[in-house]
Amino acid sequence: MRFLIVVLFVASIVSAASMFKRHNDNEVPWCAKDCVSYADPSPCKPNDTACLCVNAKYSEEVGNCIQKKCSPEDAKAAAEVGIKYCKAVGIDPENPWPSCSINCQSEVPRGNCSDDKCLCKNKDFLEGYVWCLKKNCHGEDLKTSKCVAEAYCHAAGVDISSVFGY
Repeated sequence: MRFLIVVLFVASIVSAASMFKRHNDNEVPWCAKDCVSYADPSPCKPNDTACLCVNAKYSEEVGNCIQKKCSPEDAKAAAEVGIKYCKAVGIDPENPWPSCSINCQSEVPRGNCSDDKCLCKNKDFLEGYVWCLKKNCHGEDLKTSKCVAEAYCHAAGVDISSVFGY
């Protein structure tokens, strides 16, 4: 259970990185600001909040720092701010994928790929995945699915923004 809380916390706090810098948000504890400032966001850009929300390496680095530097109360406050900022860019850190897209992740053949970077470079997978999303998701769910897919690929170092064709 503690691991799950840490994972949810880490996933939520990282998204606030660019917002901390741009807005000097008074809601964010000082202990968390240092952690976010010095963590390596690559391959995400520091102002790409959606990418930061799904970047596991960055999340782990920030989360470890916050565990060391912040009290449990400050860590909780930082997580709440992080969740707010992720949701503001269309990423729910607790459940980033809309339900309409879940089946697409298992239905589309992955070829020989076992990681996000490979999938994001695999033209056949991407074409099938986009087709599946457009068939199953509509309106805001389709926009969110596109945002999350692009964010995951950015976090893997691959730009797929032209794949969706809109």
